Amino acid sequence: MIRFLKRYKIFSLLILITIISFLIGIFFYAKLDINSREIVFQNINNLLKSRVEIKDYLIENLIPLIIIWILGISIIGILIVPLIYSYYVFVFAFDLCAMVSYLGVNYLLSIILYLIPTIILLVSLFFLSFYSICFSTYIFRYIFLHKSFTFSNIIKRYYLVLLFTFIGFITSTLVKYLITYITPKIF
Repeated sequence: MIRFLKRYKIFSLLILITIISFLIGIFFYAKLDINSREIVFQNINNLLKSRVEIKDYLIENLIPLIIIWILGISIIGILIVPLIYSYYVFVFAFDLCAMVSYLGVNYLLSIILYLIPTIILLVSLFFLSFYSICFSTYIFRYIFLHKSFTFSNIIKRYYLVLLFTFIGFITSTLVKYLITYITPKIF
């Protein structure tokens, strides 16, 4: 296991970012005062009663995917991509805690069903963030350390990552669309 972590430092870093961001999301929710929790509960109640517009969901989640992919082509992606990814994990943990607190543990399966599109999106974001940071690292090594790489293979792989992420995004969107019609009956 330690050999794997040493070999895949970026992967290990993203796992660590995932765990820390998730814990911070839980901690942040736990530290909310009563008035703030009431506002969160009202928002959850409104969210569960409303139907998600596919256009809004597409715009809301496609833009960060494109931004992360583009940041992977630059050196600053090494620093900014982990921040964007940690934000999404933080929001997921906060949403999960808020929904469990609002609906109770009895609805845990329904909550997980409702959050499946977000989980699919997070897996796609993890995959994209990993390759984006790797690609930024290759560019950094090429420019500043004068390491040579076969960029054609790396770029082909990076386009395949974009394709995989886009498929995950479309799957997430379709599942979100289906769940918005199922969840009012569940809750």
